Amino acid sequence: MKSEKLPMTTEMTGGQTTVRVAVLGSPRAGKSAVTVRFLTKRFIGEYNSSEDMVYRHNTKIDENQVDIEVMDCSCPENQSLPIPETLAVWADAFVVVYSICDRSSFQEAKRLICTVQKLKSPSYVPVMLIANKTDLDHRREVEVEEGQELSLEYGCRFHEVSAADCYISVHIAFTGLMKEIVTMVQNQKLNSLKRRKSSLYSVSKAIQSMFGKNLVKRKPSI
Repeated sequence: MKSEKLPMTTEMTGGQTTVRVAVLGSPRAGKSAVTVRFLTKRFIGEYNSSEDMVYRHNTKIDENQVDIEVMDCSCPENQSLPIPETLAVWADAFVVVYSICDRSSFQEAKRLICTVQKLKSPSYVPVMLIANKTDLDHRREVEVEEGQELSLEYGCRFHEVSAADCYISVHIAFTGLMKEIVTMVQNQKLNSLKRRKSSLYSVSKAIQSMFGKNLVKRKPSI
């Protein structure tokens, strides 16, 4: 796995599917910890970064070899920054993280989901809402039902996880999202191929029709 600044060009590798996921959330919600937990199985303490970081990882999902690019988006303390349009174009899906111990991070998560869907409208974009830090349930400020209601309101996936205590919960959440993205990409490729074949067939029929008229034999005059 490696990290670097966000590239704004799409890279496609032959025979493999590339999926790009942007991870958003308030500072100290644990989005960096969740991201690294999924990619490496290791837990890191939360840290502040002033730069967006892209992590690359290769894995197999449903027998498909997949190149995953996960962008951990930076967010300055006490600021709600707009989502750049370049990010909306770059990402195939979004993960929005909040802490169950911080109601303000939940409110920010709601704003982020709403913004993402407006930027991508009218197209559908997979969004996953993650409630982190379930290991600190004694400090809970946001109930499970509130996360469920928010996910239903915006039609997105919802998982409660603990990046600190449980890799499995994080893995299940991200793997489900990756499967959805891979299926979407494959369907888009299939539909594109069908449209191409249909277009070629139409052109072929038009050519046959045009030249066929010129090839009709005239009866010889007596």
